Amino acid sequence: MPDEFNRYYIKIRPILEIDAKTICEELTTALGSDAPAYATVAKWAKRFREGREDVNDDFRSGRPILVLTDENIEQVRKVIEDDPHSTYDDIIAVTSLSDGTIERIIHDCLKMRKVTSRWVAHKLSDEQKQQQLRVCRQNLANFQTGKWRLSDVITGDETWIYHRQIGRTSSNTTWITENEPSRTIVRRNRSEPKTLFCLFFKSNGPVLIHKVKIKSKFQDCIRTPREKADRIILNMISFYTDIEYQICSYYLTTARQHRTILSP
Repeated sequence: MPDEFNRYYIKIRPILEIDAKTICEELTTALGSDAPAYATVAKWAKRFREGREDVNDDFRSGRPILVLTDENIEQVRKVIEDDPHSTYDDIIAVTSLSDGTIERIIHDCLKMRKVTSRWVAHKLSDEQKQQQLRVCRQNLANFQTGKWRLSDVITGDETWIYHRQIGRTSSNTTWITENEPSRTIVRRNRSEPKTLFCLFFKSNGPVLIHKVKIKSKFQDCIRTPREKADRIILNMISFYTDIEYQICSYYLTTARQHRTILSP
């Protein structure tokens, strides 16, 4: 049934002092799933009570809200391809489409969603990428031939341990009265005392937990773990030159890097 017919019914009922809820129930009984929503009924009932006579939609200037044409879809696609970081405002400025149209095109037509970019320690060159690919293929071949086992893999990570514990945000919430100002807690300062720990572990547990001393020299960062590793009988590790560089990168950067080391 056209919307105009429903509105004629809604227009008459308020004259008989029938409220919007009852009108909506009557339309639902008569039309079932085709009945207008309560919000629509209440909106039009209010308009008619205030003296509105016209049952047609108000005229809207400008472009239609939704214009899902192939041309507009291609326009939006091109803007996103040129700049994957573009916002809705950027796309609107280029295409002059409405916010609702752009949302429909991106999610329903292009099947896209926006996610936060992942931070990496540094951007690899093509040569470095090829080197990593070569090493990965070599490692995979060693696993497939049985030369290496999954339990031989040793991986590591680093973490800064602050000497003052603040707690999570949820643990800092407090009850206050109506006129009482919000309480504060001192934010942790980067210059506060902290210790860098480097951990290396495999499938059966930790292999090495190394506390990095303040202002450690490059060679110290290599020598200390090697000396400790030599004392580990069950999980003996051989540190080759290329692996030494990987281990040092744990100590000399604050970025989270995940490296893999294989015991012989």
